[in-house]
Amino acid sequence: MRPGLRRRRGRGPGCGLARPRLLCPGPPPRPQLRATWTGAVLAGRDAVLRCEGTIPDVTFELLREGETKAVETVYSREASANLALIFVGLQHAGNYRCRYRSSWPNTFESELSDPVELLVTDTSHNQMNEDAQSIKGMEGQFL
Repeated sequence: MRPGLRRRRGRGPGCGLARPRLLCPGPPPRPQLRATWTGAVLAGRDAVLRCEGTIPDVTFELLREGETKAVETVYSREASANLALIFVGLQHAGNYRCRYRSSWPNTFESELSDPVELLVTDTSHNQMNEDAQSIKGMEGQFL
């Protein structure tokens, strides 16, 4: 195989999806990352992000913005995978990206996806503060 060419399924000139594993120049297409929830995730719950590429039989990685080591890695026979952050806490809030890679039969790594922001809320803590404020406001009412 010539340098700069990779076997892959992709988009672009000569890289149609109808014929898998075509020889295409350059890096594989950038994946798309999307959250499977809306709004903020309640602390203690799982946050699942879906990384969607165009090439099956790859390893998907979820990376926190600015970090080089994956926080979650999943092999998938499909061209997409769910990447889960288990039992999230306030420390997990931030931006995340995904990529996919393969080491066989050809070695390649995609570019990072656009970021998805994870917002985490601790409503139980907020509810306790609201309850405490309510009780404080009732002082002296029951004498």
